Amino acid sequence: MKVMSSLLNEEIEIESFQGDDGREVLSKNSLLEFYLNELPKKMPEVTREKSFDPIKTDLNHCLCRVTIRDSQGRHIEECGESNTLTLKSDVDKENPFGTAFNRASDKAIRRYLGLPQDVYSSSEFSQVQ
Repeated sequence: MKVMSSLLNEEIEIESFQGDDGREVLSKNSLLEFYLNELPKKMPEVTREKSFDPIKTDLNHCLCRVTIRDSQGRHIEECGESNTLTLKSDVDKENPFGTAFNRASDKAIRRYLGLPQDVYSSSEFSQVQ
């Protein structure tokens, strides 16, 4: 899927699939791959740091904050959450904090790249259906 990045002022290609409701959903792996490998090629002069903070790590409710800072002064913080109602797959149920982290990370990357607000990643999709 081609999606406009306001950070880069160009369309970027991220793998996607069609969700149950017909919306295109970004592959979380493809989004992360773009952030880690393609973005540095497009902006070699900018260094980035991504960190996370586990806010709540209960089996029934997890909350994680991910922060992205770069050498040009950009600062993005996003939170991801998981609870028993949003954990659909067996993998998610076995690792609720990983799910919260993935959701926070994908939100932060989408926001850092300046992707449209109505575009979601596969780790976030179960929350927005």
